Amino acid sequence: MFELEDDQLVKANLFISYCALQQAHESIQEANILQQDIGELTNYHGVKIEDISKQIKQKLSKTEYILNTNGEQEHVSKKDCDELVEHSNPNHLYLYFSDNEIMLYGVNETRISKTSADYLKYLLENGSAESPIKMNRFPLEFDSETNQDLVSPGTVKTNISRLRHVLRVAGFNDILLYKDGYYISSVSYQIAYREDQFFHSNLAE
Repeated sequence: MFELEDDQLVKANLFISYCALQQAHESIQEANILQQDIGELTNYHGVKIEDISKQIKQKLSKTEYILNTNGEQEHVSKKDCDELVEHSNPNHLYLYFSDNEIMLYGVNETRISKTSADYLKYLLENGSAESPIKMNRFPLEFDSETNQDLVSPGTVKTNISRLRHVLRVAGFNDILLYKDGYYISSVSYQIAYREDQFFHSNLAE
């Protein structure tokens, strides 16, 4: 069980309210079809239920994704994430966990597997030259090929090798380094992902 943060609780309550309002709105429409005289359902301020629902939907849409820019997080909309693709800087690493696929943008753009993307996200958010990620600190859930209690060193090396290849395809040569552990050398980056895709982004502690 994971405890929700305050902002997650707010979003959850907003979503529950939105669903309830949508259900009420649909019930009104069904009643009107049956020619039942319910009239306009309003709240105590006289605002139409459709307007309240739209306002909540707009609020939720602006917080669909978390955008991590060089360690600084903010809530953004999917549209914001898509626009970053259109205005991407070739010297800037952009990892985008979109709904249909995971993409890596740099000098080139390329699809990236879930495992490689998880490793890259984890290294960017948790590793550094001063605090590299040792093999036994890579979370087990990032490995989809084994049910062992611990990720084997061989599996980590294989996944790191695959990640290095994808990084080179995207134009990032020799940024994934090893010295007492793995880390990404200095690079400007952004990571966009839905909040429910990752309960914790800082699992290295």
